[in-house]
Amino acid sequence: MFAFDTFCRVEDKNAFIDAIVASLKPKAQVIFRDLVAGEGTDSDDAMKQWKNIESQPVHLWTVDEYTDALTSRGLSIGLSPLDLTDDYCERVINGWWKAQRQLIDLKRAGGADPNLLKALGREVELWTLRTKALQSGALAVYRVYGDRK
Repeated sequence: MFAFDTFCRVEDKNAFIDAIVASLKPKAQVIFRDLVAGEGTDSDDAMKQWKNIESQPVHLWTVDEYTDALTSRGLSIGLSPLDLTDDYCERVINGWWKAQRQLIDLKRAGGADPNLLKALGREVELWTLRTKALQSGALAVYRVYGDRK
C-alpha cells in the first residue's frame, strides 16, 4: 500500500489504519509519506496560519503515533521512519521558483488568464504557509514503512 499526503486528512486514524491492516495480505508492505506533527505545537503561529488556509481539515499525529499504531497491529517497522522535511521544503521552493519564471514568461506573452493568476495566488499562499510551518519545526514530513510478516 502506498500513500502520499493522505493520512493527515483522516480524522479517525485508528479506524483507517485498522482497515488498511485488515486488507493486507501476508508479507504485504505499507509505505507512506505524510505531514506529521513536529516538535512545535498547534499554538505555533506558522502552524495556525497554515491550518486556517487549508481547504480541508488537518488531523496530525506524530511519527511515533503512526509507528506505535502500526506495530500494535502486528506490522514490523523494518526501516526507521525517515524525516523528509528538508527535502520536501527544497522541492516546494524550487517548484515555485520554476513556476514563477514560467508565469513571468506567460504574462509577457499576454497569455495570463486572470482566473489562473487568482488560483495560483491562493496556491502560493498555501504553500508559503505550509513551508513556514515546516521550517518552524511545528510540522514535519516523514516516510513510514511497515510490513506484515
